[in-house]
Amino acid sequence: MGSLQADEFQISPHRKYPFRWAQPVKLQKGKMWSDRYYYLNIVSDLKLSSGVRTQELTSFLCNQPELIQVANFKFKSAPDFLTFLDIRLLKANNYNSWSDKDVSHEMTNMIAVVCAKGGSDNDEPVKNLLVRVARFLNWQLIDEETDDGIENYVVWKPSSNSEQPSS
Repeated sequence: MGSLQADEFQISPHRKYPFRWAQPVKLQKGKMWSDRYYYLNIVSDLKLSSGVRTQELTSFLCNQPELIQVANFKFKSAPDFLTFLDIRLLKANNYNSWSDKDVSHEMTNMIAVVCAKGGSDNDEPVKNLLVRVARFLNWQLIDEETDDGIENYVVWKPSSNSEQPSS
């Protein structure tokens, strides 16, 4: 059996890359960290200074036709919604360090979202859904890292009532 190269996955000497997802992904500094998924969060701010009653949020999400609830704190895309979505309701202590076990029946301060990248035509319905959720909460929709390597990019945020038009 030959030796494996550092950038190669091999399950047998006869078959290289037995699964499409097993192909090596070369990460480069300043480049996106996933070419297949978006990692997004809906939060009041990066300090997680505000929360919402979990039951209120759950009721709202259950009324979105694009989603179905699969567990107390987990939603996924409905069968007729063509883009993969995994949504977790969290009570996190830190924006950058949390687990899917960080949950609370009383309060949610972060919604973690993983969704498939599908091109601009497929991304628009997902963006519309997530902005609708963020608007309901008056929170921000944040991309953890854009395809250009920008961290914590604000995709959507509520408009501020305190802004004055320039004269």
